[in-house]
Amino acid sequence: MSVVEIEETTVGDLDGVAVPFGNAWDAEYHAATGPARGYSGVLFLPGGPVRVGAGSEVTVAGQGWRVLEVARRGGHGVARLERV
Repeated sequence: MSVVEIEETTVGDLDGVAVPFGNAWDAEYHAATGPARGYSGVLFLPGGPVRVGAGSEVTVAGQGWRVLEVARRGGHGVARLERV
C-alpha cells in the first residue's frame, strides 16, 4: 500500500506527477459514494482542479488514488491519498 501526504500550499508527487494541494476548508465535495460535505481541499490535477475529501477517488496518469482523509494539522490542511 502506497500512501502519500500532501500538505496544503505544497506540491505532492503521485507516481512522478506533480500535484499541488490547497484551499482546504469545510465544503461540499464528491466522494466515490456520491455527494458529501466535510473538511476538504483542492487537488490541482493535470486535467483540472478537483475538490476532494475522505472517500474521494481520482485518477492521475492512469493510476487510481483514494483520499483517506483531509485533515487540519498545525494550521494547514493535509490530504492523505492511497494508491488503489
